Amino acid sequence: MLIPNLISQVGATAPTELPEKLVVLRNNMKLFVNAAERLDANSVYVNMLLQYYYDCNSISQKALENEVSYAVINLSCCYEELSQELMERAYSGQNDNSQAWISSSRMGKRALGLVEYLGSSGIVGNESTASLVSAYALAWRLSQQLRMVVFTLCKLRAKLGQVQEGYDGLLELQEADLVTLSANSLLYGRLVLGCQRACRQLEATALRSHVGPLVVFTDVLALVLISMDRYNKDKCGDAIGMLEESLEKLHAAHLVPSDYGGFKDSRLMRPRTVDTLLHWKEKVKPKVNRAEQITCLHPFLQRIIQGFLLPLIILLSYRYKRTNDSLFLQKVERRRWDLPEGKAPDCVGIEWVFENGQLREIPESAKYY
Repeated sequence: MLIPNLISQVGATAPTELPEKLVVLRNNMKLFVNAAERLDANSVYVNMLLQYYYDCNSISQKALENEVSYAVINLSCCYEELSQELMERAYSGQNDNSQAWISSSRMGKRALGLVEYLGSSGIVGNESTASLVSAYALAWRLSQQLRMVVFTLCKLRAKLGQVQEGYDGLLELQEADLVTLSANSLLYGRLVLGCQRACRQLEATALRSHVGPLVVFTDVLALVLISMDRYNKDKCGDAIGMLEESLEKLHAAHLVPSDYGGFKDSRLMRPRTVDTLLHWKEKVKPKVNRAEQITCLHPFLQRIIQGFLLPLIILLSYRYKRTNDSLFLQKVERRRWDLPEGKAPDCVGIEWVFENGQLREIPESAKYY
């Protein structure tokens, strides 16, 4: 999930074993721009390719395994792309978008199930292709877990009465809101730490060029969520240190502009009045928007950082420091925290089967008979 330019570029040249009809279908797939149209075109090609594959003898099948793997990976990318579109729509909507979240999750499970189908069917290809299939399986499990986290962020906004992105609703953050927000923050922090570990694993795969900024995003988000739990347990020194660390990570990874002085200005993090924060909000907005041109992080995650996560960090810092200065006077702790163990992505995809010339899902009810 949230990897830019999802459609795989592997298998650029058609294998000589393909008949002319399949070569034409293969070339036609490149003509479609719309995600739904690409899904349809890829589905037609995969179905015909699999039928041809299963009709061949074992020697010919071996020669086609790489092409089949590439085709199924591309089809899974189409489902993942639609899943992302649905998630973005659900996150941005102002009404009840529960059905969009459900549909997004189901599309993601279809994507995962397709790459799992390759393994269960014994279609492995060469070592490089098998490694690529494993990488996409991990990426799609990561996708599903990140979807849960983004859904959580959406609920956080709702609890704050903040449907539209920006600072205004966050400026009304009250102490009671922090208690509510921190109720499950440790659980979701563990989910994000699990996502970060999966990103680290992907750095050793063919998808490594896509996950660098995603590692930083998950690291920052985990610190923000866990800081809420520490604050709720009266560990203000830890909580403040986590937020300061998260701000520095965003800046170091160029997920905000280099001329964004707010991260370097320690005065920004001192207790301030709401009026001062409102004035500062207007000053920083245009600079933050320019971050889109200096990072390869998925645009949707950039929106989350700029429209919700960054203002939340600033306002939480204000609350944490005010409480610490008036009650606890704790030393700010940096990088000495005992972080909880992450929850590794372990989602299972929808099961697929190839029957009567069609690759189709196995209904849940059919699995019990």
